[in-house]
Amino acid sequence: PTWQDTTGRRRGRPRLSPGEPISSYSDHELRRIVTWIISDDAPRTRVEIYEETKTALGFQRNGKTIAERLNAAIDVILAAR
Repeated sequence: PTWQDTTGRRRGRPRLSPGEPISSYSDHELRRIVTWIISDDAPRTRVEIYEETKTALGFQRNGKTIAERLNAAIDVILAAR
């Protein structure tokens, strides 16, 4: 078998509207966006995953609720890997 580099190929982006308040997203939706971000298998730190998730959802600042919810979604997804 020939080894192939599969990094850089993300699955389809979840259909979420960026720019909504954090309360508009369910826990499931947040986990889906995290899963999508890491689906290319590129090496990332936890902070990089957080920042990419925040950007994908259209957040520019780190509010307490945003940080709590995004970190909880990241925890669940990384624990399952």
